[in-house]
Amino acid sequence: MPRVIAGELKSRVIPAPKTSATRPTSDRVREAVFSRLAGWGVLEDARVLDLYAGSGALGIEALSRGARHATFVESHPATARLIGKTLRDLGVAHKSKVLTAKAQSATARLEGEYDLLLLDPPYPVVSGEISELLAELAKNARVAADATIVVERSRRSDPIVWPAPYSEIDVSHYGETSIYYASTPEADAETDRAETDRTETAQTE
Repeated sequence: MPRVIAGELKSRVIPAPKTSATRPTSDRVREAVFSRLAGWGVLEDARVLDLYAGSGALGIEALSRGARHATFVESHPATARLIGKTLRDLGVAHKSKVLTAKAQSATARLEGEYDLLLLDPPYPVVSGEISELLAELAKNARVAADATIVVERSRRSDPIVWPAPYSEIDVSHYGETSIYYASTPEADAETDRAETDRTETAQTE
């Protein structure tokens, strides 16, 4: 069963949904992603959107590491209810919101802008659908300037085609998993992140 990797909720259990439709991000990949996000300094006080939330592990990890608020979007009702219970058990329900909806339909129900977008769609979801979702979020002014976007895909999936205003930062591979990173423009954030990456060790293939 997955656990929170770091932060104020470190080692707390995150119950996994009892459904074959959910494919939780492995601890190894989650640790790598959040180590990078922490290095970029994008977690502290961030408003987080966890789309295709599943167990909620990504958004919960962000809350544990200093995010101000997280919205979880999950289409499966029982799984969404489990996320809500987990958030209450962890004592972070007061800075969280759970929407039971498909990712595309949830865009009209979201409020405010998000600094960090975490997308872990089922592998059958085609990359074109993800691009359309990202475009819709930007169109509805749900993505902050200088936001960071993380998308998990199968290494065999078609590459993400980033619509405006997103710019790809990097793609990392961990076995059969690919992690895409992008940002929205403001100042020299993308350049700063690229400089940070050059100081890190080589990615694990």
